[in-house]
Amino acid sequence: MAIVQAGQAYPLSDLEAEVVIIGAGPAGLATALGLALSGRRVTVLESGGFAPVPDYGTGDGRVRGPMPYHNLSESRARGLGGSSALWGGWIVPLGDLDFETRPDVNLTGWCMSRRSLDPYYQRARSFIGVPDAFPYKDWSKANEPTFRNSPFVTRSFPAMGRLQLGHRHAELFTMDSADLVLGATVKRIVTIADGSAVDHVIAGTAEGDFVVTADVFVLATGGIENPRLLLASANKSWPNGLGNSYDLVGRYFMEHPHVDAMRFQADPGALDTDFFTQRPAGLAADGEPMAVNGALVLSEEFCTAQGIGGAELFVERAGLHTMGRIPLELDGQPHPLRNREYPANELALVTVTEQVPNHNSRVVLGDTRDRYDVPHPVLRWELGEIDLRTVRNSVDAARDLLLALGVKDVRKRLRGDEWPDDTVGGLHHLGTTRMAHSPTEGVVDSNCRAHDIRNLYIAGGSIFPTSGYAPPTLTIIALALRLADHLVSAGA
Repeated sequence: MAIVQAGQAYPLSDLEAEVVIIGAGPAGLATALGLALSGRRVTVLESGGFAPVPDYGTGDGRVRGPMPYHNLSESRARGLGGSSALWGGWIVPLGDLDFETRPDVNLTGWCMSRRSLDPYYQRARSFIGVPDAFPYKDWSKANEPTFRNSPFVTRSFPAMGRLQLGHRHAELFTMDSADLVLGATVKRIVTIADGSAVDHVIAGTAEGDFVVTADVFVLATGGIENPRLLLASANKSWPNGLGNSYDLVGRYFMEHPHVDAMRFQADPGALDTDFFTQRPAGLAADGEPMAVNGALVLSEEFCTAQGIGGAELFVERAGLHTMGRIPLELDGQPHPLRNREYPANELALVTVTEQVPNHNSRVVLGDTRDRYDVPHPVLRWELGEIDLRTVRNSVDAARDLLLALGVKDVRKRLRGDEWPDDTVGGLHHLGTTRMAHSPTEGVVDSNCRAHDIRNLYIAGGSIFPTSGYAPPTLTIIALALRLADHLVSAGA
């Protein structure tokens, strides 16, 4: 029934709750809303304040080879709404193929079908504010025989712009069944003696620590913080970290590589580059302006036949790829992104591709600690041969299409087996507490419950067993709403 600041407007006394949600980002908010609307008592603990910002102390971390990655503090935000403050608002669901087990490219698929998630996608669109009637657009070249013989399909989607989902849904905490405690950084999850259930969490504030007990705990702090907290909560029953009997917590970190893969020249009007550019598309449900964008997408049939991941491709003015990006770093050193002027008629083909699960791509605990004595995370982002082949095959197919459509001076930017040094990520932190039917293959089960810990659930992108190519926020929210329904129906 309130939003309070721990240790200031709110006394540092121990708390009791029915359901505790750790983190007030998109996953935490959607789970809290679903539970509160069903009458469950929910307390949300959020490390940051009312306005989400990077935290250069608690949110710090390091990037260790082989791939450079964005500064970890700046690529996340703490506060009400979490990293939705960094999100561009692209509304794209996963495809049917993303949910399937594909022995050639992934470890396991999802513990559900795409069809079972469809009703939650609809609710997630409503949660975000996408109106039922949306003006999608078409690429004019899709009507030409040349395009129809290519392995691409077109896709347009809502682009909501910078959304602050926390402020959009702050009224949730005016309900009698929901409380939000800001400035409360959970530093440890404590289990009962045999490790089969969570007993309480310890939250740190500037004024000291307090304890929160509950019947159910939902960890919703993102793809880097979720494994960090589980690993940092090791105890006698879980010596390698909570839920980590098979050394899977923190593994299979996935991102969406963004690669400026090909340059060419063409008449923008003749090529219909407008399709790939965000254009106004009316108003969202809250009256704010929204846009529509478009992309070329590899067909699922092509991906299956080629044994590659999914990909979406954009045509844009050369040089836009690295503009406004959060800085990259590697092994404690900055990794500069080159920016220079390009001819006005030079265009770039930018690929955004699926990363297949990689056992060595992972988050671990480092040697340094934050102000609450929790080890900082260390990220190793590792891409594999299939990921590079996905980019190569998608670029080759696009080159054939664009040449047939009359482009000139085509130059591919991939060299040998090396990723271009301006390869960036989408700030999509996925897969580090992956979903699987068995604890030997994943950290949570089909209902997002940690294997062998009966009252600990995990929400957010960390539970993705595959990444697809689509921006993950819509799916994160849909899964969180599904989790809330499960908790209500199970009486958990």
